[in-house]
Amino acid sequence: MPNRSLLVRHLLFVAGAILLSSTSGSAQSVDTVVSNRLGSSSAEIWVGYSPTSTSAGVLGRHGDVSLGLVGMRFNRRIRALETKFVYYSFDAIPVARVTPLIVYSGDAAKVCPGPYYDCRRITTVARGVGFNPIGVTVITQGNPRVQWRLGATGGALIFDRRTPSDLASRFNFTAAIEAGVQWVNADGKGWTLVYHLHHLSNAGTAEDNLAMLSHVISIGGRWRVSR
Repeated sequence: MPNRSLLVRHLLFVAGAILLSSTSGSAQSVDTVVSNRLGSSSAEIWVGYSPTSTSAGVLGRHGDVSLGLVGMRFNRRIRALETKFVYYSFDAIPVARVTPLIVYSGDAAKVCPGPYYDCRRITTVARGVGFNPIGVTVITQGNPRVQWRLGATGGALIFDRRTPSDLASRFNFTAAIEAGVQWVNADGKGWTLVYHLHHLSNAGTAEDNLAMLSHVISIGGRWRVSR
């Protein structure tokens, strides 16, 4: 279903436009205390989990599937304003986990013909790796220790088996919108708590492209790489 791929690209474009428009206006004096805490570049390690996916029309029709992710993120500041800091972000995903998987083959083909029905599930785990090379995060100053963050990412995951069904693909594209909060001390070290609205699909490269939409909550640690 190519229209879904187009929709995801539009989703990322709109999210990026919102993020960048929030930084419009001429730069004034930047809060150097917060700027030094955040640093011009930083790194994060995070773990996220969604116990079940959501049935949400074109964005995801495979419900009740769990998604686990482990991510390593590098952030590089691309703009600083009075109360906002804009970062380019890159995620490496060394661990991805999806279960249960949907089965259409065998006798399931008679009861639940694919790809529009997914009543047959197996407890097999699909394991994958991936990356998000497209990422923008806006950090909004709350106070020197606590900041709000809003972002969007796009990338891909490749699994050891077809995911989320045996009519889907091992290779899937991903897109996510993020919102959360972070705590940072004077040394640039801290914690993150982030909600990710996460979309996964194969962009019509396999028979089943009904996709997954997951509400992922992640926690992580971050540290400043350079001021």
